[in-house]
Amino acid sequence: MQRQWRKWVLPDWSSAWRGLLMNRGLHFRLALSFTIVSLVPLLALGIFSYYQSARTIQEIVSRYTMDITREININIFLNFKNIDDISKVLLNNASVKEILAKTEPAASQDYESDNPRVAAILKSIKFSNDYITSLYILSARSNHIFAAGDVTGVYGIRYLTDDYQAHYKTSDLYRETLTEYNNYKWWPPRPVLGQNVFILTRKLYDADLNVLGVLVVHIQKNILNNISQRLNHSKNTGLYLFDQQSRLIFQPDHSYNGLDTVRPEIARGIDRNENGSFIVRQGATPLFVVYNTFFVTGWKLVALTPYRQLIAEASMIRNVTLLIILICLLLVVVLSFFIAKGILNPVHKLSGLMKQGATGDMSVRFKVRYQDEIGELGESFNRMMAHIQKLLQMLELEQKKKAEAEIKALEAHINPHFLYNTLASMYWMAMAAGNHPIGRMAAALSNFFRLGLNKGKEFTTVEKEVDHVRNYLDIQKLRFQEQFDYEVAVAEGIGSLPTIKLLLQPLVENSLIHGIEKAKRRGLIRIQVFLREERIIFQVTDNGAGIPETELSPEGLERLINGGYGLKNVRERLRLYFNNDFTLKCVSIPDSETTFEIGIPIIQGAEGEGNV
Repeated sequence: MQRQWRKWVLPDWSSAWRGLLMNRGLHFRLALSFTIVSLVPLLALGIFSYYQSARTIQEIVSRYTMDITREININIFLNFKNIDDISKVLLNNASVKEILAKTEPAASQDYESDNPRVAAILKSIKFSNDYITSLYILSARSNHIFAAGDVTGVYGIRYLTDDYQAHYKTSDLYRETLTEYNNYKWWPPRPVLGQNVFILTRKLYDADLNVLGVLVVHIQKNILNNISQRLNHSKNTGLYLFDQQSRLIFQPDHSYNGLDTVRPEIARGIDRNENGSFIVRQGATPLFVVYNTFFVTGWKLVALTPYRQLIAEASMIRNVTLLIILICLLLVVVLSFFIAKGILNPVHKLSGLMKQGATGDMSVRFKVRYQDEIGELGESFNRMMAHIQKLLQMLELEQKKKAEAEIKALEAHINPHFLYNTLASMYWMAMAAGNHPIGRMAAALSNFFRLGLNKGKEFTTVEKEVDHVRNYLDIQKLRFQEQFDYEVAVAEGIGSLPTIKLLLQPLVENSLIHGIEKAKRRGLIRIQVFLREERIIFQVTDNGAGIPETELSPEGLERLINGGYGLKNVRERLRLYFNNDFTLKCVSIPDSETTFEIGIPIIQGAEGEGNV
């Protein structure tokens, strides 16, 4: 049903719009065309400028934010490395190694004296860095903890409880550090005595690389706050630090409404590479995400910026571009109006001249000023009007000549009657005087003229055409003193068929002059008329001198036909009435016989009857 609606309804709308447009003036269509042609590139340029500027701003912000995260990464690395380097002091302290190398029962017996010595060294390390809150060593060869810092204070017992001290070797800090591939491990913030701290754990070895214990360092979380505050990042950009399990472990910019955990689409994006950027939608607000990986901890620092904030400048460029497009469009419309008017003024003038010519004034002419298409059209119009004017003059002259010809034809209509009456008088006077040959010649001549003129009609019948040539041959026999005979054979049933007149007489005349007269012997002319393949065939054969073979080629036959008036006239009349639907052939045996043949189609509806 939907396809039928599209098939029948949409074409109607299309036709309606096309009809509405095409019925408007040429001026309107030209102006509209100029406007559309100008508007398309302007819109394309505006759209391209908007998206290119948005892309450029996005790349700039991406690079800027990436630089911020890289700088934070470097600063964190330097701070963490400083703490890591401080912790390495214990690796080179012989006293600490000696104490940690003790096993039970010696370790328990000497703990009261060893603990202050190790605590003093740990305190010195703590005081070397303001961000370290506590340090303690979990012994691997005994069940003792050596500590310094907050965990040794009044509230320290809440953390390093007796139960923890008895079972610390089952804790994740101890076990995972020992199984860690690296010598150290950074831990996400966890609560210690009421505050969240970062934790660094490090394995301690003896000279033979045997594990003596695990060093645990507590670091204030605000180590990152101080770093982020020193960076000049946008107040609309939120910085987040996520661990390898995509859990939020740090958020320096508390004014930004951040996330507790990474959204799945953000988590998938930041897991693809170590750093990069992409766009993600949070509710109805698109966010531009830039991320970088800390090569020390494997944590991800993610910067989230509202995408609208990024493209604010691009939107301003878009608005300015739209304003420029509107101004340009207004100018294009005005200019299109004047340009179209300048182009169409000559067309309107030419249209007015055509209307004036349609009323019968053929003297109008278009004044050509420029050699452009309009100029060529104007010249064509001038030639057409001049030609029409000439044709009208020729028609007027033709009408005048036609009237004169009708008068002459009326006068000539009387002359044949006078000629026939005179020949009839000659016939009866000759017969009365006993001069029968002269009488027969006068009678044959009278019939010859009557049948040849045929009351001015071009078409006659086969029977009358044959009678006409018989009269001609009778006259010629008297002239040639009975030096030839003739035979006429007309197929039964075709005598009433119409044909054009004066076809046979020129052929017979050609046989007499070029055949019988040159042969110097008694001649014979055979005339045959019959049907062949729905065509009327006229054949004239003589036993005269014949035609040389060289003259029977197409070129020779052409020369033969053009050599005399009779045959040429027959061919031209055949072409006039039958176009190329006729045949004119010649077959000859030198010194024996020659046959000319004409073939024409059966004529339908021609008027062949007529008497003078």
